[in-house]
Amino acid sequence: MVVKAINCPEIPQRRGLIVNTNDTKLSTRALLSCANGNSLIGASELFCLPSGNWSAPLPVCESVECGDIPLTNNISSPRVAVLSREVGGRAAFSCASGYGLRGPAEAICLPTGEWATPFPTCVEVQCENPGAPLNGYAQGSTPYRAGDVVQFNCNPEYMMQGQPIIACQDNGRWSSGLPKCVQACSYHGILHFSHLDVVNIS
Repeated sequence: MVVKAINCPEIPQRRGLIVNTNDTKLSTRALLSCANGNSLIGASELFCLPSGNWSAPLPVCESVECGDIPLTNNISSPRVAVLSREVGGRAAFSCASGYGLRGPAEAICLPTGEWATPFPTCVEVQCENPGAPLNGYAQGSTPYRAGDVVQFNCNPEYMMQGQPIIACQDNGRWSSGLPKCVQACSYHGILHFSHLDVVNIS
């Protein structure tokens, strides 16, 4: 009687399929997984049976993709640019001019095929009241939204140092700091010297 070694067929190379062993002997346990975050469709482990067959059909790897991001189409909803829908891929969010993101700037595609949450919202950007320079005043009305400008003026006999107009930017900051109003120098005619006294210090 001839005892024949039992071997199962070699596990073929399939795109994205990772096998932990090349062994095909009886009772071999082969663990299978997928590369690049793809989903394994089928058994994650196979056993070589006495019949010379593997315990289950060879699984396949299928790419997982995230779908569309469910955002409403209004001014407080961010715009989304999907850079990649594959697992680990990113979607970047942005807001219309005058609005700023509140929440994460991007979402990652998870192995479940879902986008990571929470999604951000867009809030209207407002700048704080810049106030007025000492010995001067400001022209502009609150609330100050992105794109709004404030003009500064100095009281009579004062002159301005700095920017006379500043703008509320998309990041909620003013384009420049407050100007200063400084005392203007005034000349009352020209002084004439008829002679100069030279003092010698000895």
